[in-house]
Amino acid sequence: MLDLGWAFWPLALFVFTLVIRVIAPVSGVGGGVLFVPLTVAFFPFNVDFIRGAG
Repeated sequence: MLDLGWAFWPLALFVFTLVIRVIAPVSGVGGGVLFVPLTVAFFPFNVDFIRGAG
């Protein structure tokens, strides 16, 4: 098994944002509308960091 260590969460977030990039336009909402609540629910980042990135 590949040990990603510190790189796991940034890589998971990158894949997650690619999925949101496809889903958001199809559903007719802005990316931030999906990005902020879903990222807060599934990732261990500070909510202020996520809101700033969204």
